[in-house]
Amino acid sequence: MDFKQIRYFVAIAEAGSFSAGARRAFVTQPTLSAAIAALEAELGFSLLERHARGVRLTPRGEEVLETSRSILRQAEQLK
Repeated sequence: MDFKQIRYFVAIAEAGSFSAGARRAFVTQPTLSAAIAALEAELGFSLLERHARGVRLTPRGEEVLETSRSILRQAEQLK
């Protein structure tokens, strides 16, 4: 797991879709998708339910989102 994956996950969750999350994170959608797939594989569970109209967080994804936001806030405080 790396910091970029956490940022990308939060971007998707807040934007509601992979394409909007990619724009928010200033990366291509395939880059974002690959990072999230790797993150989910490493964690061993799905973070997002993919739908034609976007994404929805899984229950575990909701928990990870809260922790991820905390990590990003703490990283900003370090700056």
